[in-house]
Amino acid sequence: MKPSIFATILAVILFNATLCLAEVVVKNISASPGKRTGGNVWVHLSADVTNTGSNPAGVAIMLEAVGRGGETIKMKSLKGTIPPDSTETLSTSAPVSEEEYKKIVKWRKN
Repeated sequence: MKPSIFATILAVILFNATLCLAEVVVKNISASPGKRTGGNVWVHLSADVTNTGSNPAGVAIMLEAVGRGGETIKMKSLKGTIPPDSTETLSTSAPVSEEEYKKIVKWRKN
């Protein structure tokens, strides 16, 4: 039996509400270069995310690559579900053009 459109919309709203209400702390953001292909550098991103709340939290953390002048060069999200009072390392990989990669001085939480 397929869920109704109402049930689907409600599920999306509840998930997004959890994202907004999650009490999280982000630490240890790291970015390391991986393989280079087709003019891109694959960057592996990770961060330790702590859910300080009392309920499981579906989180989406936006990380931004910042240039020397403070400008945003690239943005990428880390997503996951973290149990209450726990820390998880969330990670992903993203392609960044060689030109952009050379301009990045740090990654930070947006």
